Amino acid sequence: MTYKTLASKIDGLRKEQHLSQMELGILLGITQASVSRKLSGQIPFSAEEIFECAERFNVSTEYLYGREKENALAPA
Repeated sequence: MTYKTLASKIDGLRKEQHLSQMELGILLGITQASVSRKLSGQIPFSAEEIFECAERFNVSTEYLYGREKENALAPA
């Protein structure tokens, strides 16, 4: 798993939820510029940010890391 893989999953979920980078930044307590750099894989997400994204998007951290093919938290 690379930072780009994780970033790609988070970016895809962000887009599915119709959130702007600024809105994701507000959620994570960081600037839009930092969100942009994290989503492009330039800098890593912190563990806290990963947990916050998992909670916000209702997915497991294992899904974000690419260890699960499908979101186990999705309603059946």
